Amino acid sequence: MLSGLTIVVQSNVDPADLGTASSNVTFFRQIGGSVALAIAGTLYSDAFTGHLREGLHQAQAAGTASALPWLSVIGAGATFLAVLFLPAPRRDPADSTSASASLSSLV
Repeated sequence: MLSGLTIVVQSNVDPADLGTASSNVTFFRQIGGSVALAIAGTLYSDAFTGHLREGLHQAQAAGTASALPWLSVIGAGATFLAVLFLPAPRRDPADSTSASASLSSLV
């Protein structure tokens, strides 16, 4: 999913801004991963300690069952919002013949 988001962002910016767009995607991916890890760790440890008296395996299962659905919902929502607020494509699809011609001349 993350590679697809990078491709979507890169296809919606001018070629001169590809480096900036790629670095912004990587930066926000790192920030999102840190926040998600903090949320998941909090949810997991809360459920884990609450079920520890039932046994280690039951506590691990409860922690995973508590953290995973929330992370899935938050990740899907964040991805939807990121794609929703992307700017309109800057490239004209009708110019695809000229772009492929210039690429073939490089080869």
